[in-house]
Amino acid sequence: MPLEQDSWEQLTGWLNRERELTLSRGKPFLARFDRVANELTFTPSETGIERRVGREEWNRFVARFNEIERSGYDPLRPGHYPRVTFNSSYLVSVTTGAGLTNTRTRR
Repeated sequence: MPLEQDSWEQLTGWLNRERELTLSRGKPFLARFDRVANELTFTPSETGIERRVGREEWNRFVARFNEIERSGYDPLRPGHYPRVTFNSSYLVSVTTGAGLTNTRTRR
């Protein structure tokens, strides 16, 4: 199921409250939405160093996500996004956690 244009609003609404999530490799992190900066923030438990994603980066991720899905591949694999974002593992995790997609496992 492709990500919709309003997915930013859905995701930021879901992240109004800080969430503890897990990366695909089992590493925990905190995710929240910073209303002042209008950015998603991810803080890995391991390092404590905050990472931020703005709407522009999110839109690039969504475009690539939908392109991958249309090609018949699994868009929930962070390795598909090396030229789009350095935060793909976090974005895939929050996309799944927020229930923005119900993509089945593919190739």
